[in-house]
Amino acid sequence: MIDFVPFMEAVNFKDIVPEKIEEYWQSDQWGLEPTEKGRRYQFRTDDFSFSSRSQEPLNTQKIQHIFDELQTLPTGCLFDGILTSGNYNETIQILEFPLQKCLEVQERKPLYFVLTDILFCNDEDICTLPLFDRRNILTSMIREFKYSRASNIYSDKKQEMYDSLKIVYDSFYFKDLESQYSFNKSRRWRLYKEPQIFFAVVTDVIVDTGKFENMAGTLQISNYINGKLKKITNIGGMSTDDRITFFNDKEKIIGKVVEFKAQQKTNSTYSEARFVGIREDIDPQSCIF
Repeated sequence: MIDFVPFMEAVNFKDIVPEKIEEYWQSDQWGLEPTEKGRRYQFRTDDFSFSSRSQEPLNTQKIQHIFDELQTLPTGCLFDGILTSGNYNETIQILEFPLQKCLEVQERKPLYFVLTDILFCNDEDICTLPLFDRRNILTSMIREFKYSRASNIYSDKKQEMYDSLKIVYDSFYFKDLESQYSFNKSRRWRLYKEPQIFFAVVTDVIVDTGKFENMAGTLQISNYINGKLKKITNIGGMSTDDRITFFNDKEKIIGKVVEFKAQQKTNSTYSEARFVGIREDIDPQSCIF
């Protein structure tokens, strides 16, 4: 019998110099796949069962509409996919409801199963096939289903397409179309999340004593919390010219509003914040955390 295969995971783009990301946009070797927010499962057609990393059993009666579709797939296959309502927390909540309530909720908000890969086909391990070939096999099997579909990988990464996808999705995978399916984290998959724009007040210029000696190393930024300016974090990412200017004109820069990009805003800070520019047109009092 086909057994559970350890999940392949993506490496986050935070480990890559921002300028290098452009290579992934330009190369035909890398496809762009929207990330689905839900619980990841493998589905085996030998016994029509679901497996997750935690190995917790899934009551298929809660997703009978999906299960009925998947049972029409050929035997001897193992699929990788995401069970989702479109929102991670909502998906988990729906699955944890008692059976009757779970079904009632799904009359308004049904779950879907988005298949992202096929690992076995006709009882043969195809993990060593390139992703491009595995995806072609997958899409040839998933046709005209209402609640199950194959995830889209876009090899032609046009800006218009990406802009339309951003309305629905907030993060994406870059996947190497030539890659084999490997276990655990792989650099063949890269998780990419579009940084968000934020504003804060510069409250100090931190001088670098290492690589950028006699230059500004980072800017200390603060936001207003309950009417008081409070330090949040330090940001870098300035050009050499900006570092020199901020070092020489430290007193002029303090109190100005800085625009920066960050992956997300948490309860206490900004993650992976990087400098964009000084904004003379924005009132510092508007920079509320």
